[in-house]
Amino acid sequence: NPKQPIVMFDLGVALSINNQLDEAILFFDKSVELDPKNLQAFMRKAITLNRLDRFNDSIDCYQKIIELNPNFVDAYINQAEIFNSIGKTEVSLHVYKKVLKIDPNNAKLFIKYGNVCSKLGRVDEALNAYKKSIEIKSNNAGALANIGYLLKKINKYNEAILYLKKSIEITVDPQVYFNIGAVYCSLGNYLEGIVYFDKAIKLK
Repeated sequence: NPKQPIVMFDLGVALSINNQLDEAILFFDKSVELDPKNLQAFMRKAITLNRLDRFNDSIDCYQKIIELNPNFVDAYINQAEIFNSIGKTEVSLHVYKKVLKIDPNNAKLFIKYGNVCSKLGRVDEALNAYKKSIEIKSNNAGALANIGYLLKKINKYNEAILYLKKSIEITVDPQVYFNIGAVYCSLGNYLEGIVYFDKAIKLK
């Protein structure tokens, strides 16, 4: 039956994959008309609107999803990321706070929250968020690296090195090696700094 919501949805997905984004939205809308609680169609529409740089429309679409299902974590995350990308960082932070109440054991979510805090210059809040992420997932290389980077920014160099080195024990990342080199240089240990810069270059 061509009027089934799933048929309209699948056609929208196919069109979006083919980069026919405006046409895809029409089919996602048709799917929603046939099934007003079709969260998948709303989600795909919101993603497609974002790809078209129709940010406010995408935000509104995610809000509709949240109204239909207040526990839809990905809708909050995607909405927060758009707010952050268009410079509404405080609003983004507010959305992350909401979703953390819904999913308080999401290590990746605490990293995203920490990143926004860091962008706003809320260093202590960002550090706490990254540390919470590590409490949830101890081998969290990204959170360790972010803590190291922030400690470097506030001139806590020795602590920064500890966290950055813990990060590369888990995941090899040339940027982290570069940051370790920069911290050693800030401490006046240029020879050790060069060693890590060299490792970063070889990894790239």
